Amino acid sequence: MTWFETYLREEPGGSLAEQALGRVMELRRRGAPGAARAVAERYLAAYPRGAYSKLAASLVAPVKVDPTEL
Repeated sequence: MTWFETYLREEPGGSLAEQALGRVMELRRRGAPGAARAVAERYLAAYPRGAYSKLAASLVAPVKVDPTEL
């Protein structure tokens, strides 16, 4: 568990919650993409126009597959 997750658990509505959730999302993106998507969905629900909203949207966007490459 990261410091950011500890902060969010202890102060879910704290003044740094948006930034902490964004940092958790960035960390998960590097190590656990499935978990990053869940954090991104949570982020967008709470902060749809937040500082990390573009990153969050990119993580929840459906992956487009070119059928000619299958």
